[in-house]
Amino acid sequence: MIRMWTLAIALTFSLGACSTLTGGAGGGSFCSVEKPIRPSSAELAAMSPARKRETLAHNEFGALQCGWRP
Repeated sequence: MIRMWTLAIALTFSLGACSTLTGGAGGGSFCSVEKPIRPSSAELAAMSPARKRETLAHNEFGALQCGWRP
């Protein structure tokens, strides 16, 4: 029973995130509120490897969903 409730809650959150990305309850789509992250050379040198991965993932998602150019 607990497993079913956990699955139901996870599904609810997933659907909420989808509506936000497509312009639903969140008030705007990802593409209308986000932009590519373009760090300078100095910022890039100071970034941790984890932050570099996050930035790359953000920019790759935007390229796929919004047509951002590299």
